[in-house]
Amino acid sequence: MRRAVQDTGWYLAEDGTLLGITLGFGYCAEHECGVRDLKAAFGVTAEPPIGLEDRRITRVPESFGFRRTQRKPKDKRRKPYEMALLSTDGWLLAHLHEPDCPSPVRFLSEPGDRWYKPAHDLAAAWSWGSFAIAARGKENIARLEELYQAFCNHDIVFGSVIAQFIRRQGLTFMIDSRIPQETRNQVREADLDHKRLIDTAKATGIEERLRAAGRGWFALHPLWTDASKQTVKFWLNPVEQHRYNAGYYTVEELDQWARDEGPVMRARERAQV
Repeated sequence: MRRAVQDTGWYLAEDGTLLGITLGFGYCAEHECGVRDLKAAFGVTAEPPIGLEDRRITRVPESFGFRRTQRKPKDKRRKPYEMALLSTDGWLLAHLHEPDCPSPVRFLSEPGDRWYKPAHDLAAAWSWGSFAIAARGKENIARLEELYQAFCNHDIVFGSVIAQFIRRQGLTFMIDSRIPQETRNQVREADLDHKRLIDTAKATGIEERLRAAGRGWFALHPLWTDASKQTVKFWLNPVEQHRYNAGYYTVEELDQWARDEGPVMRARERAQV
């Protein structure tokens, strides 16, 4: 798991009712490679999903749980505060009460710090196969426990992980029974469009050609080149970044990469070929 540093927060209705949470994201491979293993652990296996019914969890893993504890501030002059953790990491839940428990999810500041903000009372970390959400403060802890109960009732749907560099969001969990029908219809339409995108990208055969050439990547995500939605380009986050550039590339440019040519190659590498 890697800690999210952007956009962690609750989704609330106008009357304050809890709708869900976004765990946010950090600029790291763990937040770009999808969450297929995590979905499988919760019984979500449709790929690609069409509609919210394909995103609804059908089970929870044995390691999943919720726990409250008292945390001592770094400044020993301050009083301990209550916190809660919702996580798929059973070891972390079991050892949360230990003062020196190593944790991938940490609050960005503590009450009393000069740079403290109420938004820092919620923190999250996640990867392709696990997640942890920490909450501090009475209201946040109550919301986290409410989210836990929704998980236990299999009333949670996975949101999307969009890794397109500029337009991206973190891992999201929503309470299925509280999502209005209009939103459900919009999700289904977006899913059908996304399936057409995936099918169009697959038809290019570029992934197979790159693998045959021995290329590797942390992320290779398609997106439409323009509003006509006829051709695709790809966001590439390659391995061996001392040799290759990350960025948006056409199919032709990725084929050039397979031949050690083109803009994916760093200038020094092109000069050596």
